[in-house]
Amino acid sequence: DEGSPLVPRRVFSPIEFETSKHPCFRRIWTVQHVLDQRSPLLNGKAKKLISENNGKWLQEWNTHETIREFVHFHHLIISFSGTSNASGSAVYKQYLYEFKDLHIGYTFVEMTYQDKKTGGLRVDCSRISSINEQIGGSGEPLDEPEEKDSVVSRGNTGRGRTYQNKTK
Repeated sequence: DEGSPLVPRRVFSPIEFETSKHPCFRRIWTVQHVLDQRSPLLNGKAKKLISENNGKWLQEWNTHETIREFVHFHHLIISFSGTSNASGSAVYKQYLYEFKDLHIGYTFVEMTYQDKKTGGLRVDCSRISSINEQIGGSGEPLDEPEEKDSVVSRGNTGRGRTYQNKTK
């Protein structure tokens, strides 16, 4: 009907992770997703090029410009569910990422450290959204954060820039 408003269509696609289950999630869990012709994060052009290359991602596509061109999503919803070891209660967490939240060429900062006094393993939750430029560089340029609670600085890991968003 010409007079009716256009309603955007929502498509929910499950994403396969290399490790989709963790039997004992005690502290930190990093998940990885392979960008291949089955990935719902890639646009049609990228999937076609991968198919034409026998399902392989070509080395020359490993630039932040090409990856930014190939990846397409509006929102990425990450949902976790599990059972608490302490209480046996069901626990859930969900987070919504937008395309602007994607930082190509970066990895999350190590959040765990060994307490010098007790020798125990500790988690620094203030670094939960912090990222470092990946080993070898090639991270896309980051805009200076507009929020007063965000910081871009040199990382102490020798990996280049660190971005820490203190608001998440």
